[in-house]
Amino acid sequence: MQEQNRGYFACCLRVARLAAGLTQSELGYLCKPRIAQHNVAQSESGNAALKEDTMQRYATALSMTLPELVSSEQLATRLAELADDDLEDVPTANGVRHRLRQELATVQLVGHRWLAHVRQRKR
Repeated sequence: MQEQNRGYFACCLRVARLAAGLTQSELGYLCKPRIAQHNVAQSESGNAALKEDTMQRYATALSMTLPELVSSEQLATRLAELADDDLEDVPTANGVRHRLRQELATVQLVGHRWLAHVRQRKR
C-alpha cells in the first residue's frame, strides 16, 4: 500500500473506531482472528503496511465493508457525527471517555485534512 493511501486508511480506521465508541483493544478483540492493541495502534498511525485481508478484518469488526470503511463520503458523515455529546454513553472507567475526547479532537483535524485532500484530487 502506498504511504499516502496508508495514511488515509489509518484516518478512516480511527474515525470509524471512534464513531463506534470502541477502544483500540476492543476493536482488536472484535477482529477474527484477534489483533493486538499495539497492532491496531500501528494501523491507526499509518506506520503499518497492511494487507488487504487485514483491512477487511477491521472493516468486518466494525460491521461494514472495506469500501464503506474507506469511502470519503462515509468519512465525512462519521466526522460530522462525532461530537463530544456522542461520548456521554462511553464508560468513564479508567479515563476512557477523557482519552476518547482527546483522540476525537486530533482525529477531527486530521480527518478533515484528508477529506479536503481526497476531494481536491477528485477535481
